[in-house]
Amino acid sequence: MHLNLQLQKTFIPAIEEVFPLVQFIITTQSPFTVQSMSTNNVFILENMNGKVLINTFFESGKPWAWSLTDILNRLVGQSSEISAKLDKKMTDYQRAKRDGNKAQADFIYAELMKALPLNSPLIAYVESL
Repeated sequence: MHLNLQLQKTFIPAIEEVFPLVQFIITTQSPFTVQSMSTNNVFILENMNGKVLINTFFESGKPWAWSLTDILNRLVGQSSEISAKLDKKMTDYQRAKRDGNKAQADFIYAELMKALPLNSPLIAYVESL
């Protein structure tokens, strides 16, 4: 079943309220669904050398208090909120500026400004490089 982002945030609390005595087994990779849990009864299944290990997802705290970044790091090992492509573009821009390659830096800067959403805090970051 596919849930839009708003339902990913509200589905679990809604069914827990309607069916308080029912145990649900739900699989997801959505940080929004995980964050919507009120109690720490989330587990992660991991394959270690052909054996399935069941670990508590949250070592401490409550799911609703974890940031989406923290959850993503635990779910898929993502350590950055930006894409690898954006990270590379910003690194290339910084390198071109450092090396004095103005034409390349100007080209990458224009590409970044065209790609970033309006009012993105990354615009100020790119301008500070």
